[in-house]
Amino acid sequence: MKKRLLALKLNENTIQEEWLKIGVTGHWKGHYAGEFELDNTSYQQMLDNAIKRGLDIVVDYEHETLWGGKAPAGGWISIDPLGLKIDGEDFYAKIEWTQAAVAHIEAREYRYLSPVFVPNTIDPVTGNNVGWTLHSIALTNTPFLSELGAITNKQKEQTMGLQEDLDKTKLDLSAAQVDSAAKDTKISDLEKQLEEANKEQVEAMVNSAVSDGKIAASQKEWAIALALSDRKSFDDFLVSVTSTPPGGQMFDNNNKPTGTPTIILSKI
Repeated sequence: MKKRLLALKLNENTIQEEWLKIGVTGHWKGHYAGEFELDNTSYQQMLDNAIKRGLDIVVDYEHETLWGGKAPAGGWISIDPLGLKIDGEDFYAKIEWTQAAVAHIEAREYRYLSPVFVPNTIDPVTGNNVGWTLHSIALTNTPFLSELGAITNKQKEQTMGLQEDLDKTKLDLSAAQVDSAAKDTKISDLEKQLEEANKEQVEAMVNSAVSDGKIAASQKEWAIALALSDRKSFDDFLVSVTSTPPGGQMFDNNNKPTGTPTIILSKI
């Protein structure tokens, strides 16, 4: 029998080490702040200005950093080492996510990135126009640039992969001349890995629900047990309760930035 090597250990940093696209070369005419264009020149200015400023770049929720209220970070783009790069005609960022943001993403409560680009940035010391800067990036579900695509849910993909490995292994072993005890051991090992993966996914969903105020912290263990034993009842329960958005504030779609025109790449 042709043996198959199985990758059974989940990556603990399910979305931590991915380069995510935050800019694509193109020309857009329909943004509320006006017509704008992105290309390698603007990306290079963002790189240079980020390095010069020397501060990590925040990833927030629904552009809360712009509105002046409470704006907890969902992640950070490092400047040293630099978590920005140009690849071909696209612009990428490597985001160091917070635990709460990972829970939101893995529970599919947030799926998209919305960068905030400032085309005519004024240097605070010299007063000179230094061109394009990357102000921040937001987690949102209404991006302006659909070309950026969704943030991949690696944990779900890995869980599905483990299930496929388990099913395939059962078929392979049933067709092979393998000792019964050895079959049981291999299948048991795979089932344990799948159980652990499912539990991690459920814990991420429950943590996200606690963060959003859907579930009290005292209900966490009950919610995990319910989700593991009866996923449909757990999902129905989440639908029945009111959600409180991250940071405790709803994003006001009528808000507009003031001063220097800022390209916020979400639908406003």
